[in-house]
This record gives sequence, structure tokens and C-alpha cells, in this order.
Amino acid sequence: MITISHTAITPRLSTVDAHVDADVMVGHHGENVVRVSVDGRTVGFIETVGPLFVSLAGHRHDRAVEVGQSHALESAIDVLAPR
Repeated sequence: MITISHTAITPRLSTVDAHVDADVMVGHHGENVVRVSVDGRTVGFIETVGPLFVSLAGHRHDRAVEVGQSHALESAIDVLAPR
């Protein structure tokens, strides 16, 4: 279960901070981008592109590689940080 505190980033990414599990955090990284961290270590990023959430794996946004596309933020998070 994802617990999200709502603050507008974009209409599609209205999360600034979310605790997905005890060890998974999702936080604002830029316009239309959130960072996904596990145990305090960045594992990837999620960008919004139209109706999709694009999962990018890697610890640097400029070098991250696309690993999935989803219609739900929760699914995009699961690609980067499976539970």
C-alpha cells in the first residue's frame, strides 16, 4: 500500500513524498520527474509522458535507462523497486 502526501507537481504526479514500503521512498526530482530510493539509495526515476509513467533505472537521471512504461504510478514504482 502506498501512502502519499499530496502536493501539486503536475496533475499526473501529485506526490512530493511517498513511503511505499519501509525501505522505499518516492520524492520530487524535477518537473514531471520523481526519484525512487530503496534503503536510502537511488534506484531510478519515473517521468510522466502523456498518459504514461516511464520507469528509468539508474542512480543518475541523465544516465538512467528506460525499463518500463505503466498507466499507474504504483506499477511504475514496482518496476524499479519490486515488493
